[in-house]
Amino acid sequence: MNQRAEKARSRRLPMGRAGVAAMRTAGVMTAVALVVGCGGSDPETDDRAEAAPPATSESAAASPSALRAEDFVLTEGPETAGFTGTPPAPDSEESADLRQVAACLKIPETALETDAAALDHARGMQFAYQGARFPKVSSTASILPADVVGSDRAIFEKDNFASCLGQFLDQEIAGTVPGGTADIVSAEEPATLPPGATGAVDAVAVLSDASGKANVFYTFVFVLEDQVESTLMLANVGSPTPPQIVNAMVGQVAEKVHNQ
Repeated sequence: MNQRAEKARSRRLPMGRAGVAAMRTAGVMTAVALVVGCGGSDPETDDRAEAAPPATSESAAASPSALRAEDFVLTEGPETAGFTGTPPAPDSEESADLRQVAACLKIPETALETDAAALDHARGMQFAYQGARFPKVSSTASILPADVVGSDRAIFEKDNFASCLGQFLDQEIAGTVPGGTADIVSAEEPATLPPGATGAVDAVAVLSDASGKANVFYTFVFVLEDQVESTLMLANVGSPTPPQIVNAMVGQVAEKVHNQ
């Protein structure tokens, strides 16, 4: 199998099952679901979330690795001061097709059906600032063979990584505002990565309907090392999530990943 094909594997998304191309966007659908007015489960309004465990691990019992994905998601601590954590909502059966991302990154579509290599996968708690809807933060982690993680790291060296992710997000949020519109207007890599991060993308969505218009700012941060791939998704309305919050939360996860 060629190197590009190795990067495109099936992956379970937090809101459903789908083929995931190139980057490990395990948490993309979770972040998109944070848009005000969008469909999907919200831990503040979905009663099912109260019955879920603090971190949901999907295959730890069967994993031959000593590592547990739930140990590499964001957890309560000094870094989450001022935020209220709630368990992740159970998966729905929704799915998303990421073939356009594969095409954008020049990855063969035939590689999308490759069996998933994940040994374990977990979704962390969802955090909202002082019980409000925003800023909101969620995270995921996967345990993978070290050679797969090493291959995935090369994704962030692609010049069009941010724009390809932005194109995918634009299609995913289209039609999510009843009687209105939702569009990704920008997606770019930050000038400086959060400490400990392998890659990051900042995206802005504009939502509008008869009642007005709102800008939703997303920050996706990826931490990859050895056998672990962790993703954090932060969302805020009106302005980007303050960098001190991003750096603190990424720092917590990055330390866990680096000390695996």
